[in-house]
Amino acid sequence: MPFGDIANQAGLIDWPETKKQMSVVGLDAAYEHAVAIELENETIRLATPPWHVALKLIAYSERRAEKDLRDLDFILRHATEVFIDRMFDELGGLLADDVLGYAEAGAYLILISRTYMVTTFKRCRRPKAKRSQSIMSRSRRTLSSADSG
Repeated sequence: MPFGDIANQAGLIDWPETKKQMSVVGLDAAYEHAVAIELENETIRLATPPWHVALKLIAYSERRAEKDLRDLDFILRHATEVFIDRMFDELGGLLADDVLGYAEAGAYLILISRTYMVTTFKRCRRPKAKRSQSIMSRSRRTLSSADSG
């Protein structure tokens, strides 16, 4: 997806075919932390699951599309499959003690990747654009109060 130099000062891309605007908030950070995958003669970069979640939260906060919520639900429900190796290394005790269920473990790993989320919310602000009270700003306050507590 193109972004960066083609975005306007407000951090928006104008799609010529549809005349719709799309925010590029978070795309630079997601790209910076993306995983490079080799496919035949090409390298593509994929957003990691925590960044994918962050981008979906940003998208939902800006456009309120039900599709973003469905995507978040899908990502979180299938995260266990993605993080199977990390689950037992990092959450083995919680799983063994039945503090955390196997089905929720992948989503838990995404959500505890707080460094990713905090970085996204701090670094990925739409430049010079007036922002409304959004999920991002409420999340920043919640994370800040959790850090101080």
